[in-house]
Amino acid sequence: MIKFYLNGNNQEQPIAFDLSFLPMMISGGEGSGASFFSVSVVSSLALQGLPVLFYSLKPDARTLFERQIGTRKDDSDIIMVESGNAELAQKAFAELVPRGEHILFIKNAEVTITKELLLVVEKSDKLILSGDLNASPLQKYIDEKEFATTIIMENRKGYFINNARQGIVRVEES
Repeated sequence: MIKFYLNGNNQEQPIAFDLSFLPMMISGGEGSGASFFSVSVVSSLALQGLPVLFYSLKPDARTLFERQIGTRKDDSDIIMVESGNAELAQKAFAELVPRGEHILFIKNAEVTITKELLLVVEKSDKLILSGDLNASPLQKYIDEKEFATTIIMENRKGYFINNARQGIVRVEES
C-alpha cells in the first residue's frame, strides 16, 4: 500500500493524489528520491482505476510500477512502453493523447522527452513529467508550462506546491 503525507503549517496529514493535481512536475536529481516518489504517484493513480501510459528510460522504474500496481498491470488500460524505446513511445503517445483518457507519465524526462514528443503531450492536462528537469534541454517549456502541482525532491523529501496547499510531502510503502 502506498501512502502520502503532507506537512503544512507544522501538521502532517494524509494526502491522496487525484486528477485535480495534474498536470504535475516532479523534479529531482540522482539520489533525491524523485524516481521512487514519481512512480509511487502514478501507481497510486493507477490503483484508483485510472488509465495510465507509462514511459521511462530505465527498466527499474517500470519494474517498480509493475510491483506497486500488482495484477492491475495486466489491465488493458495500463500501457507500458518498452523502456528507452523513443520511437515506440512517440507512436503510443501520438495514438493515445488525442483520446484524452490516459494519464501520461514520462520518467527521466530530461533524456526521454524529445521536441517531437513534447509537441504531442504539451497540451495534455493529464501529464506527469518526472526527472532532473533542471538538466533538461527543454527547460524553457518546463518554465512556461502551468503545472497544477510542482514537487521538487531533495534528500527524499518533496517540496510540494499547488494552488490549494504547500508543504513537505513524503511517501510510505507498506
